[in-house]
Amino acid sequence: MRTLLKRLILAFAFVALPLLTPGASGQQPTTLNLDLNGRWDLVEHGEHLSLGDSMVRIDHTGQTVRAEFLKGAVCADGTRRSMAFTGQLTQSTVPGEWLLSSTDMWVCSGDADLRLRCGAKFGNYKTSFTNVVVTPDEIQGMRVAQGVKDCSLDSREDGEHEFTLKRLGPCEPEERNVKSWEDELLKLAKNIVGNARVVFLAAAELAEERYAPTFTSPTVTGPPSWVSFPYVTVNGSWDEDAEMAEEYFRLEPVSAPEWARARQMAAAMGFKVMLTEMGRVENENIYGQRALTGLQNARADLAACKARHP
Repeated sequence: MRTLLKRLILAFAFVALPLLTPGASGQQPTTLNLDLNGRWDLVEHGEHLSLGDSMVRIDHTGQTVRAEFLKGAVCADGTRRSMAFTGQLTQSTVPGEWLLSSTDMWVCSGDADLRLRCGAKFGNYKTSFTNVVVTPDEIQGMRVAQGVKDCSLDSREDGEHEFTLKRLGPCEPEERNVKSWEDELLKLAKNIVGNARVVFLAAAELAEERYAPTFTSPTVTGPPSWVSFPYVTVNGSWDEDAEMAEEYFRLEPVSAPEWARARQMAAAMGFKVMLTEMGRVENENIYGQRALTGLQNARADLAACKARHP
């Protein structure tokens, strides 16, 4: 009897053992061979204040993915989103793909008329998405678009909008920032030169005609070439040459002694158009110096990034 009881106990034990092993219990965490950490462009529906696409930083730990805004968090009505989304990953049946779902995604409204009629509560809102496709360098899918009827939420009016995230290279944002500041310097230089070149050349020619080889006045004495200094300074192919635009602001000709002499001569000649244009150039120079500093800082950031990612 005891032998039979012992055998029964052992039999039940062996039957139960497979249910207690980690592999069969379902408690073993799923390991995903995927790393989404880094900076990503976010192409989304909705209106925000930043130029171009939004940019996020993804923090990926285990199956949890959290995207924080680096650019584009502020919606068109001035409200700020605290984050882009937090979601959970699962393995897809398709090799090389994963699935991401979230009940905590923050988006901007894309309906200016709705914001105008119904107020700030529709500036941004929390929504969800389910099983969007994830690869190592791209996340793409549809999210729920909040339904509104008579300025009240109405799920029966819900729709969908597509969103896409694309991974950025290690130093791609820094490279873009450098390019942005170079473009800004070029734009400022073109703005200065567009009018100044014509006005300054006219002033130089007028001085040559009026005062021949020499120029004498109660306040200023010197060759007429001095009055052409601003024209000579801004001469060049500014429409194409960003390096020349940078060099112009680096030299800061409005602070040079020749600039002061040219201003004196223009005043002595009574050339009001040139004086007005010189004043405009001096004001634009303030913005040019700020842009030059921005470019220098952006290049330093890019150099530091490349040192981290040789």
